[in-house]
Amino acid sequence: MDQSSLFINGTIIGGLQTPPTAWTFAVTSASIYNAAVKSQSESLDYQQIAVSYAAHNALTWIFHGSRLYPYIDHALKTIQTQILATAGLLNTTEAISIGNSAAHEVITARADDGMNHFVDYTFGPAVPFPRASITAITRRLKTASAWCAALRMSSKH
Repeated sequence: MDQSSLFINGTIIGGLQTPPTAWTFAVTSASIYNAAVKSQSESLDYQQIAVSYAAHNALTWIFHGSRLYPYIDHALKTIQTQILATAGLLNTTEAISIGNSAAHEVITARADDGMNHFVDYTFGPAVPFPRASITAITRRLKTASAWCAALRMSSKH
């Protein structure tokens, strides 16, 4: 189950103050994928613990400054309890470490990616492409076409 969708679609917290972006899914999914790759040679239970912790840490980082920590923690504890109820002998400390490091790598890579920079958009009518620019581009294309034709002719001789 995609844990981030539980928080974003409001089934747990009744919706967020601001709408989520694709960036939220990118960070969470990349963390989960990173943990899955790092734990791919282990048992399914081991992998599930690793990706659960990766998702938990990514979501905690994404929603920092909000009051979502108890909900994120509760989701992890619920999933972990279900996994461990059916798991055999499992090194959870190692699986948790893989999940933590997987999320940390993605979070570090995305920490200063500019997603949070403010962009002041000015709404208004679309500005048409200037006629002078179209004329200049057309002239350059004709010159380039003539030059290519001349090259082809000279290569035939």
